[in-house]
Amino acid sequence: MKALIPHNETERLQALRQLHILDTPAEAAFDALTEIAAQISGAGFAALTLIDQNRQWFKSTFNFCSQQNSRDDSFCSHAILTPSQLTYIPDARHDPRVADNPLVTSADGIRFYAGAPLVLQDNLALGTLCVFDTKPLTLTAAQQKSLLQLADQAVLLMNNRLLQQQSAEQNLHLQQEKNRIDAIINGTNMGTWEWNVQTGHTVYNQYWYGILGLDPLVQSDVEIWRSRVHPEDLPATGAALEQHFAGVSPFFDARFRMQHQLGHWVWIHAVGRVMAWTDDQQPLLMFGTHRDITQERLQQQEMQRTRSHLQAIIDSSTEAAMISTDIHGVIRLFNPGAERMLGYQAAELVGTATPAILHDPDEIRARAAQLSAEYQLPIDGFDVFVYKARHGTSETRQWTYIGKNGERKQVRLSVSAIRTDQGEIRGYLGVAIDITQLEQLHHALLLSEQRHRSMLENLPGVVYRCINDSQWTMLFISDEVEKLTGHPARSFIRNKKINFAELQLAEDQPLLREVVDRDLTNHARFSVEYRIRHANGAVRWVQELGRGIYDPNGELLYIDGFIWDVTAQKEVQLALRAGEQKLASLYQLAPLAILLSQFDSGDILNVNPQWYELSGLSDEVPALPLPTLLSFNQSQLEARQQALASNASFGPIELELSHVEGQQIPVLLSEVLIQNASGTAQVWSIIQDITERRRVEQMKNQFVSMVSHELRTPLTAISGALGLISGGALGPLPDAMQPMLQIACDNSEKLTQLINDLLDIDKLVAGKMQFELQDCSVRELLTQSVRHNQPYADKFHTRIVLEPGPDAMLLLDPMRFHQIMANLLSNAAKFSPPGSVVAVRTEKIAQMLRISVQDQGPGIPDNFRARIFEKFSQADAVDARQRGGTGLGLAIVKELTNRLGGEIGFDSVTGHGSCFYLEFALDQPGEENNAGALH
Repeated sequence: MKALIPHNETERLQALRQLHILDTPAEAAFDALTEIAAQISGAGFAALTLIDQNRQWFKSTFNFCSQQNSRDDSFCSHAILTPSQLTYIPDARHDPRVADNPLVTSADGIRFYAGAPLVLQDNLALGTLCVFDTKPLTLTAAQQKSLLQLADQAVLLMNNRLLQQQSAEQNLHLQQEKNRIDAIINGTNMGTWEWNVQTGHTVYNQYWYGILGLDPLVQSDVEIWRSRVHPEDLPATGAALEQHFAGVSPFFDARFRMQHQLGHWVWIHAVGRVMAWTDDQQPLLMFGTHRDITQERLQQQEMQRTRSHLQAIIDSSTEAAMISTDIHGVIRLFNPGAERMLGYQAAELVGTATPAILHDPDEIRARAAQLSAEYQLPIDGFDVFVYKARHGTSETRQWTYIGKNGERKQVRLSVSAIRTDQGEIRGYLGVAIDITQLEQLHHALLLSEQRHRSMLENLPGVVYRCINDSQWTMLFISDEVEKLTGHPARSFIRNKKINFAELQLAEDQPLLREVVDRDLTNHARFSVEYRIRHANGAVRWVQELGRGIYDPNGELLYIDGFIWDVTAQKEVQLALRAGEQKLASLYQLAPLAILLSQFDSGDILNVNPQWYELSGLSDEVPALPLPTLLSFNQSQLEARQQALASNASFGPIELELSHVEGQQIPVLLSEVLIQNASGTAQVWSIIQDITERRRVEQMKNQFVSMVSHELRTPLTAISGALGLISGGALGPLPDAMQPMLQIACDNSEKLTQLINDLLDIDKLVAGKMQFELQDCSVRELLTQSVRHNQPYADKFHTRIVLEPGPDAMLLLDPMRFHQIMANLLSNAAKFSPPGSVVAVRTEKIAQMLRISVQDQGPGIPDNFRARIFEKFSQADAVDARQRGGTGLGLAIVKELTNRLGGEIGFDSVTGHGSCFYLEFALDQPGEENNAGALH
């Protein structure tokens, strides 16, 4: 999405161009900031960017080489819209501002971005100090704050840079003006002439001829002068002569042009006077001077331009306060820079106030005491500021300015005397530069230096600067080198005792040198891995990152780099390689079919040998997608896609695989979703042949069905006989026989229940169980179930309660519904502690009616929950024998519930009971009935 244009775009661009920083060479101070930003954030790339009208220009970059790109494609054009905060994008793919940006949509595009605006006054955001990476990253609050602080430092650097440039330009202009004035003063040579007005004979001195480039003549007259005066100047010059001859003016004074021998025009200032008159008062002899004022006029023109320029500088120097006073200290000049710095308007102070109004009175008193002590005489008032300047010494010192609004600023104030040509003082000039930010920057740089030193001490590696020679002569190397090599850092400096190249294994050096030389030649960063020998003789793997430092001509000066121990990583790589070989062997030899396929298309990428044996296909990767080779129905395919997308796994599920010869092979499918190195979603599928398991299950089911039917008839007779005996049909029983007979009756009932459960499961699985569906009131059925199962619960001293709740009419089989509730209520009663309550509730959730049974038992163990509805499953076999049960109850409940169109589920917290619930769809909402509880 293209970024909006800031509301203050015109002022922002004007401020940017006033910095004179665009398209300037790289500077170490800015490069250091971008490198620190990358290190603080952990990002792979960093830049200091400035947003021009149509482009994003990079003043400094870290870890990439680029000068500029389109503003429309830049992240930073978004960042400058919020100048008061950090623009933080952990994953650009999910941020609507940049998700469609070409820099993001590319395969290796930007994923992470954080940009701290570079803000001048009035919220003018000129660009950003930003970090970014090709993978998503998360920044801590401390890292985000550090980026904002670094951006503030960058702004301070830019302002300081501008102040230095302006100061240098002003000094240059002042020096040029001084040189011009010196040239004027030293160039006042004159030509002289004596003119007999009556005869025309004229005598010129040698310098006069030199002015016009002429050779001196023995005989000369006034025509030499008249013939070379510019035609346009002759009338005015002649008029000036006539006025002097007529006595109107005491002197002849005229300025005119004369042609030089080389053809150009020379400006002449002529001054003369008639010194002798004829008897009839006509001019006779006249004497005068000709002064070449060509350079003077040019200098006057240049001085006028310079004065205009200086005035423009004074008016436009918004970063420097220029204040001039008369000799009494009254302010006479208060430039726009002073207005901006101090908040006063010139009209408020000029002609009325002294600079003392701008200063801290305590500072003035302290400075007065210093000067008085230094010169051994009382100095106070305005003299505190100008005493040294008055005595010929300009003074520069730090003062505190207090603005109109009370804001205090640190300034560097230079005071000098303004003198006339005769050296008399006619006033004083003070030039103040706001160094508040410089002071803050100095403090920040000290803190930064401390942080850098701390970082160097805590970095898990070696930082160095070396010369690119055969010995890698070290100019600096951090103390961490002793831990890496066993040699202290001082031993490497200037190869005092050892050079780093000596530690490198000889067999690694040729390739190492080749890579480093190639990348340095291309002005690129280099990254190499090689081995070194520790002082104790051990061999260690290290990785080195470095870059060249070049002079303006591109000549390599130094190499800066970082070296760290990667021995552990190398050992892990070797272990991983061995593990990969093991996994490859398992993949090839596994007795299960294993396939790798694309998640989106289903295209099969790779299969193991067992696949060919299972499918009967030839030794080639199947051309059809995996789902078409298995017996998926549409709902199963949708469930597979959803499970893989949300849970990254699917199955196990039983399906059938089409063999190449036509038969269908029962298989068990399990799948897991992965991402390859490029981020593409792929699926590992494991297919197990369950033909033998199906055959065994079928044999087991047939055996259970047969045994159940064969045992039912004799067991019925046994149960009947035991009932007759215990009921006294054969006469009174001895007391000693009663307990044994009761045990026989109880076990007969349990065996009968087991056989009935087995037969029910058999019918349900075979689809032979009959259901008689009718419209039923759920609350009525629950009332009956509670009443029927309370006697059983009494054995465990448990009470069953039907709590008030909504009723509904559902299409159910009452007998099967009672069978479901009997299993749930009997389980709840068995596993609840004595004296507890089993709660039965009804509630409507959306378009579903939920029937829940809540007990206060021990809950369901986590390791049993996945198979709780399987046949013959019990959480604790010992506890099941104590409490009674076949392990078929919940399996029957699930089958019956599903056949009645419902679903069953449960919630359980270990130690706090379980809640089993049934949910049925409400096709026709029944009437709610808040009946009272049934006990």
